[in-house]
Amino acid sequence: MLELSLLSLLLPVSCCLVYLFSDTGVISRGMAIFSITIMSFVGWTALILSHFAGGGFLGFESDLLMAFPQISRLPLVLVLFTVAIVGATGIFLLNYNRPIDAAVFASIFMAGGTFIFFHIPYISSTLFSLSGVLIIMYVISASHQMAFNDRLTNIPGRRALEMDMKHLGRKFTIAMLDVDHFKSFNDTYGHDTGDDVLKLVASRMTSVGGNAKVYRYGGEEFTILFKGKTAKDSKPYLDELREQIQDYQMVIRDESKRPANNKQGVKKRGAKNDQSTVSVTVSIGAATAKRLVSLKTYLKKQIKRFTAPKRKAVTKYSVRDSVILLD
Repeated sequence: MLELSLLSLLLPVSCCLVYLFSDTGVISRGMAIFSITIMSFVGWTALILSHFAGGGFLGFESDLLMAFPQISRLPLVLVLFTVAIVGATGIFLLNYNRPIDAAVFASIFMAGGTFIFFHIPYISSTLFSLSGVLIIMYVISASHQMAFNDRLTNIPGRRALEMDMKHLGRKFTIAMLDVDHFKSFNDTYGHDTGDDVLKLVASRMTSVGGNAKVYRYGGEEFTILFKGKTAKDSKPYLDELREQIQDYQMVIRDESKRPANNKQGVKKRGAKNDQSTVSVTVSIGAATAKRLVSLKTYLKKQIKRFTAPKRKAVTKYSVRDSVILLD
């Protein structure tokens, strides 16, 4: 009973420890602290079991480890603890839906079910095997996300675009979005602010209508795909996107004026600040296509012509509703 109780307590805690360490490398400070913590759990468990075997904790099992055998052999307090931590990790999964959240939830859910219903034959082998399968699936999903998602903007990248282009059908619209004067903006405000601009544009693109799919093509260039729509059909959605981006007032933070500590930050938090703002403008070009042989050729020879307004320092939407056949 005591061994099962310790395991049901420490295993969920060990799984949740991954949230405390941002380092993802095997050879890192976070991994070292995590390993030391797990080893301390093992040592602490060994000491408790040896003390219990020597006659310690008299009356402990009947008082704190009270259980209802008709429901579970696990103590009631640990059943409630398991249900609570499964619920907490489930909320994390619903809110963030990251691979790490899914892996932690699957591990704790399956382990908790095993501990609570440990008296059922083959429950441990069944649930732990299922947990292993789910974790493998989540690892594959995470690998796919790392390979096809842009890490800065957290939207699909060019590789995902090339894959999706193979399954578009015979009619679609492809639009190219380009941030105006991005190089001069980067040089003026710094690369960190430039990254914030790209994140802003990407976040607004994810809300574009028309069942569109958005991608970061590279640098300050983004791609939008409308399956089964002409360029004229897509124009209202792109116009709305362009206006949303240019109407947003982005705050330019002056790093030299940042508070040196938390006390200064609290004092400045309620005070009026003189932070400068800037609006970001974009150029968008789109065209309808019925057959596409080379994405690279198409984007270079066709879409680039539609972003010509960028070179004239104005923000416009250009559209060519025509069939484009590439050799």
